[in-house]
Amino acid sequence: MRRDNTIPLPTDVSIITTYRCQMRCKMCNIWKYPSDVNKEISAKDLEKLPSLKFANVTGGEPFQRRDLEDIIAVLFTKASRVVISTSGWKNDRIIKLTERYPEIGIRVSIEGL
Repeated sequence: MRRDNTIPLPTDVSIITTYRCQMRCKMCNIWKYPSDVNKEISAKDLEKLPSLKFANVTGGEPFQRRDLEDIIAVLFTKASRVVISTSGWKNDRIIKLTERYPEIGIRVSIEGL
């Protein structure tokens, strides 16, 4: 809490974009409980976020989302650093996204191997 009794806004966020995942990692069972595509967070939902330093996009597997580029576009208006945590499985989509957003960070988990 600040001296003026206000609570500071967060500077970092993790956005769970989906609970869907094609991997079957032993350390994670998220794939057993996939989210309903129609109930997942949208890019429009993220427009409500305050200014941030850092946004981590995670899941399940974020690259399962057909609208991931829309989500990333909104997040780059909110945060100077955006990173996606991924299994790396959909490398063609990863390459396409990094060509559009060369400043994006990509974290590839090797846990499922």
